Amino acid sequence: MNRPVSKLRCYDFKGHGFISHGFISHGFISHGFTSHGSKNPFKSYSVKNRGFTLIEMLVVVLVISIIITFASLSVGQHGDRTVEEEAKRIYYLLGLASEEAVLQGSSMAMLIRKSGYEFAKIEGDKLVPIKDSVFRKRDFPDELRLELEYQGEPASFEDDKNPPRVYVFSSGEMTEFTLKLKFFDTEPYTVRANFLGQVRLVAPGAEDGSDV
Repeated sequence: MNRPVSKLRCYDFKGHGFISHGFISHGFISHGFTSHGSKNPFKSYSVKNRGFTLIEMLVVVLVISIIITFASLSVGQHGDRTVEEEAKRIYYLLGLASEEAVLQGSSMAMLIRKSGYEFAKIEGDKLVPIKDSVFRKRDFPDELRLELEYQGEPASFEDDKNPPRVYVFSSGEMTEFTLKLKFFDTEPYTVRANFLGQVRLVAPGAEDGSDV
């Protein structure tokens, strides 16, 4: 004998819209749906996508700007230190070369290229590179920029085999030149010498330097 089965219309927990039919038999709900007033355990939640607000976007832009500013300052400071170190090294080496030439009675020459510089002894009509730890060949950093006025005229670095030369004579005299070193668009450090062998180092913005 078949027992009576009643049919119940079931709704979602908000009571809006028909969900499905469930069949109640012996006090159980065959498809797991609930009647009015009870919570639906299978409730699904919808997640709303939310975009950035104007304030959040401004904060992000501000943070990026601060990072870029600090990075630029760091690069600029590194460049200034590099140029200063190179200019001071040339300044002191020329002073030492002048003293060495006078003491040894042997003239020297400083050969300047875009890639670097080296010192050589003048032996007759030949230039013999000096390979000691003081006057050895040195390379410029890749980012360093040079401007050289050699005997009052702009020097060319195109001929790497015959580069501009600053002569340091045993009499104490020296080739007149002005060498400017800079890092991209920064203000240059200047090393200059006159015919009397007086070498000066001029910092950016300064009008004069100090004698060796």
